[in-house]
Amino acid sequence: IVCGMLNWLCDKPVVGIANGEEGMIKVSIRVPSSLDVNGGVVMRKAAEQCGGIGGGHSKAAGATIPTSELNKFLLYVGECIEG
Repeated sequence: IVCGMLNWLCDKPVVGIANGEEGMIKVSIRVPSSLDVNGGVVMRKAAEQCGGIGGGHSKAAGATIPTSELNKFLLYVGECIEG
């Protein structure tokens, strides 16, 4: 909910991070309709690079990744969004 609200306010992609099960992190992304980025594809590919799983819709998606891979994951997501 928070990602969606922030996305609406700033018209930029918003990534939310939460603790998951032991050793894992849950990541959520919301992509504004004005941006031609498929969040589901971005999350799936980034999660695969980090030993996790991810996917979803083009404007709302998520992933679960190992805690130790968060920085690598976020760098990959940033590269995908910036093109």
